[in-house]
Amino acid sequence: MAGQTRRGGGQPPGCPGARLTADQSVPTEPLSKKRTGPGASGGHAKRLSGDVAIYGSGRIALQLLAFFTLPVLTHVFTNSQYGVIETATTVFSVVMLVAPLGLESASQRSYFDYSDEQVDERRLVLGTTVWAMSASGAFLGALLIAFSGVLSQALLGSRSYAIVFVLTGATVPLATLLNFTQEVLRLRHRPAQYVALALFAGVMNTAATLFLILVVDSGVKGVVAGTLIGMGTGLLVGYPLIAKSVGTGFSRPVLRTMLAYGLPFIPVAAATWAIQLADRFFLLAYFSTSELGIYSLGAKYANLLMLAVYAFGAAWAPFFLDLHSRDAEEERRVRAKALSVLMLLLTWGAIAVTASSRAFIQVFTSSDFRDAYKVIGLLSVGIIVIGMNSVVIGGISIARKTHYFVRYTAYAAAANIALNFALIPPLGMVGAAIATLLTYVVLTVLYSWRAQRLDPVDFNWDRIARILIAGALCMVPANLVFLHPLWLEIVFKSALIVGYPLVAFVLGGVDADALTSTRAFLTSLRRRQPGVTQ
Repeated sequence: MAGQTRRGGGQPPGCPGARLTADQSVPTEPLSKKRTGPGASGGHAKRLSGDVAIYGSGRIALQLLAFFTLPVLTHVFTNSQYGVIETATTVFSVVMLVAPLGLESASQRSYFDYSDEQVDERRLVLGTTVWAMSASGAFLGALLIAFSGVLSQALLGSRSYAIVFVLTGATVPLATLLNFTQEVLRLRHRPAQYVALALFAGVMNTAATLFLILVVDSGVKGVVAGTLIGMGTGLLVGYPLIAKSVGTGFSRPVLRTMLAYGLPFIPVAAATWAIQLADRFFLLAYFSTSELGIYSLGAKYANLLMLAVYAFGAAWAPFFLDLHSRDAEEERRVRAKALSVLMLLLTWGAIAVTASSRAFIQVFTSSDFRDAYKVIGLLSVGIIVIGMNSVVIGGISIARKTHYFVRYTAYAAAANIALNFALIPPLGMVGAAIATLLTYVVLTVLYSWRAQRLDPVDFNWDRIARILIAGALCMVPANLVFLHPLWLEIVFKSALIVGYPLVAFVLGGVDADALTSTRAFLTSLRRRQPGVTQ
């Protein structure tokens, strides 16, 4: 659990969740004066890519913290003990899918029902959200504590790990409120404070974890206790930053309105659990905590690519909702271009993650974890697919048709369970990775089809297909070719990473327009452009 605050929020994978609130804004050009039409695209790219750069830098720093602890954990613990940690993390993630009650997404929609001048109404929306989420987090945390012994026996075959689930339960209400605190900062367009708070909580988490396992010798429970300390100290520091924005009010009518929007995310959360986490329990049932521990390490390495998905999604959600409310046609043009650029960059990132995985695992982990590279390529492709959802499901959110999230995640969850039954017994963790990838394909196809019916956008599917074909030509050798000595393999796979843009260009996946948009994004990584805020 070290370094992890969430894996969901009661919403489907890739679901946009803009969250903004109203007190002092960063002084910027008013949105009402924002240019629209063909000449505005560059400004949109600068604004969006600048936000992506800031959110992404924070996630990269957090991932570096996690990677700092990863070699320590894989040398201190056996792969079986690491599997116990992953089991606790999975249970925590399941609870955190339900704890927010779908109110993170619902509060964003209710927030945008009010104008900039209606400060009190917006504060009431957020205040009501805090009270409801606090009660939900406390109740679920207490439930987890009460059944800690039962969970330990059922999942791990012994009650000796009950304290791990007690600590996990105590973390739930703190993590629920810390997540909401960060979302309000994002809503207020305070990316620097958002990143600083995430880093503070991550540093406290990492420091506490290392102290507990290396100095106190507290074993597996030290990892979970470190997360508890990180969440608690982060909340103590972070909540005062948003207190004026949230207020203390509570409104039943406001809560009813938000629950009407957000409650459909509860069954979505259950389906999301099946899609994202059920494979862990299948591996426990058919194999062992050792297999789960190796798979978990591979998933963590593949999740490097999730940094890009998260950073883009954090900036994209408030951006596209706000732009659509002011100029729907311009937003649709931007949405189409954004998908092509996103797919190009995610595919490039997947090649880099896949190509570097075997060397990293050989150098930085113990021999117990050497097979983890086998699942990283498949999981990276799955992340490319799920990253598409940030953009393609925009039509569903705009139309407020959240019941489609329920329907399609249920379909995908059923497919995932069936695939896990079919693929994990014969293929083990590789089967789990294939099941995850195929499930994300099913989910993204369903989301895209419905969103296009609700709010059509002229996506350039031919170009996206060429981008993916170019990626496959580089990823297959990156995943399957092994050379000796290791330095020769590193040289070969570095050439695949560097050469991907050229392959994409030759196949027609990149043109001058795409290069211009991508260059704007990469430039923003070096110097953030001024944002536009609510």
